[in-house]
Amino acid sequence: MKSEANDLKTVLNVAYKLLSYRHRSKQELKKRLLLKGFDFQVVEAALHKLEANNYLDDSSFTRMWIEYRLKFKPCGQKLLWYELKEKGISDEIIFRELSERLTYEKEYELMQSEIKKRFGQNKEYDKKELRRINNFLERRGFKHGLIKKIIQKLNKQER
Repeated sequence: MKSEANDLKTVLNVAYKLLSYRHRSKQELKKRLLLKGFDFQVVEAALHKLEANNYLDDSSFTRMWIEYRLKFKPCGQKLLWYELKEKGISDEIIFRELSERLTYEKEYELMQSEIKKRFGQNKEYDKKELRRINNFLERRGFKHGLIKKIIQKLNKQER
């Protein structure tokens, strides 16, 4: 019994150290701890304890991830959704947090801002540049309907 307690204490110490570097999702932390060779049951117990003490919360992790990405490397809902799914966040949490933090209007404004930064402001775009803008926005994970809308707007400005 004492070795189990020591194992739990060791797992918790490693978890605290990992969480001190940056926030992590429950799935990310679980994966890292299992890769370090800790027993599955001990890892589960440690994760439960971390959640109970509010050291681990997928909702707050999701909020912080979205805010960070929007501030430092803006991208669309599609890419954010993919990144968060990769980190083990549930669809319900992703949907709730994205709908609160990245509205249709905000995503459109982000696209305009990114186009200005990357391709210049108030200029006429030829077909080749419009295609480059389209591809850039797709890689950044913006919705196809929004991309089409902004490309049409830029195309009208050209005339």
